[in-house]
Amino acid sequence: MNARSRSRTIILAILVVVAMAGLGVVGALAAGSAPSLDLPTVSAQALVASTVQAVESGRPISGSVTTHVDLGLPDIPTSIGGGPSGIESVIGDQRFKVWSSPDGLRVSQLLPFAERVFVGSPTDVWTWSSDQELAVHTSVAASTRRVVSRNLTSALGDPAQLANELLRATSGVADFSVSAPQDVAGRATYTLRLTPTSSPGSSPGSSPGSSPGSAATRIGRVDVSIDAETRLPLRVQVFPRGSAAPAIEAGFSSVNFGPIDPSMFTFTPPPGATVKQADLAPPTDNGTTDGTGEHPSGADQPRLLGNGFGTVVAVPVSNPPQELDSLLPFEGPLGSAELVRAGGTTWLLAGAVGLQDLNAASTKLA
Repeated sequence: MNARSRSRTIILAILVVVAMAGLGVVGALAAGSAPSLDLPTVSAQALVASTVQAVESGRPISGSVTTHVDLGLPDIPTSIGGGPSGIESVIGDQRFKVWSSPDGLRVSQLLPFAERVFVGSPTDVWTWSSDQELAVHTSVAASTRRVVSRNLTSALGDPAQLANELLRATSGVADFSVSAPQDVAGRATYTLRLTPTSSPGSSPGSSPGSSPGSAATRIGRVDVSIDAETRLPLRVQVFPRGSAAPAIEAGFSSVNFGPIDPSMFTFTPPPGATVKQADLAPPTDNGTTDGTGEHPSGADQPRLLGNGFGTVVAVPVSNPPQELDSLLPFEGPLGSAELVRAGGTTWLLAGAVGLQDLNAASTKLA
């Protein structure tokens, strides 16, 4: 990996993990509460169960997704991933078209002067950047299809899969409740509210050397708007602690549940495009979730420190670009990031916690 690619990877890592691992790319749409909606009462447990079942049923869903991300990031130099082709294409207001069915996933990001396309099927993955006239093709081995489909779907603007991963990831570390109904994309929706919980020993100050947990997180709550009829999630909102306005939202502005032509999940590069082949490495488990920071493969692997919403991601970096000195340490409404030196390695630490909690987590790297 060259220096420029490595720099972009570092900055993207900051963005992703500060937004909480698994949240990936998210978005916003205008929709208010609708107290007049008369929906049958449902318990949080029943709503979660029916939502997971609906998502895993593979029911087709397509539509327009309008996105917004405001993490309070500083201006990022173009040399390390800023500019229209870098971080600016992820944060702020973005527009997507999404098609998802058992036959595959297609996501088109509509930029002011370009289009980015992801097309995934059980056997092939294509990405297309119109501004670069570059198409990249990857053959998907059977052993990696499930993992690739799940991770890429969550990262590329599908609120249904995003919410499903969120529900799974927060089981046991969040309280679930049902709040006021909402009107999203012209559909009546239940509002499933996830509030981070604290557990004994989860806070950095609870015991000597402890790692940050849900008690330390800057995330106040996560609201998932779930279609009352299909039970598919249509919007995800993430609120900082003490804030009535979401810092991150993802949702449909228009939605359709009808069949999708399987040809939507095939891709043919336009004439004159540059086509590259890429190999997909088999999925590996490179982290631990027990908060110890231990890793069987040695110190050159990413680590997960803490638990729940307070998990801190530690990524080893070599020769970090000098431009990072003006960006880090960073602390925003939903989390923070910094570079630390521990155990002879430079680490990028980031998570949905404050800088004080990052420092507490860094002691696990020594």
